[in-house]
Amino acid sequence: MTDPSLTLLARGAADFGLALNSDQLDHFDRYLTEMEKWNRRMNLTGAHSRHEIVARHLLDSLAGALVLREVGSATIADLGSGAGFPGLPLKIAFPSWDMTLIEPRQKRAAFLLHMCGTLGLSNLRVLEHTVNPRQTEDHTADRFDWVLMRAVVDPSAAVGLAKPLLRPRGRIVVWVSEQQAAEAAPESEILHYRIGEAGHQSALLVI
Repeated sequence: MTDPSLTLLARGAADFGLALNSDQLDHFDRYLTEMEKWNRRMNLTGAHSRHEIVARHLLDSLAGALVLREVGSATIADLGSGAGFPGLPLKIAFPSWDMTLIEPRQKRAAFLLHMCGTLGLSNLRVLEHTVNPRQTEDHTADRFDWVLMRAVVDPSAAVGLAKPLLRPRGRIVVWVSEQQAAEAAPESEILHYRIGEAGHQSALLVI
């Protein structure tokens, strides 16, 4: 493996118990290449180098494996997917998952559709859609076993948006900062993690 960014990715993924194979690393390589291309036309990530994207976004997304590694063939939604985080990295790492990337912004949804075609993974789809909890006949309602959300300003509001999407006994995972985790309700399930020895510490809020 000659690409330092892929070496960083493989080592960081191993910290979360993930052994990425050559096919998965090839998928991540193509994902990074396409993000670099699209970043020249639109601000997809806020991070532009491969190393920065791996450290700030891909590995942070893969931290979800700490909660989700045993979900099997569950139906999962990434709500507000943006550039595909956390859903697309997790789908690459767990190809048997049924993953829907839900993104309301047309340009980002176009990028996600492009990545679906580029990677050719089965059971991966993009839904350009704005979730409205007041819309009782929303076609995303009651469809998913798990809903994932990352980079949210208000975790409580995010959970309110995600709940109608869940099937009975479904669960929500929200990627939160340490401060947001400290402000969560006492009964919340919180899992703390760190990316790399000197990396930032964050948390997963599980509802």
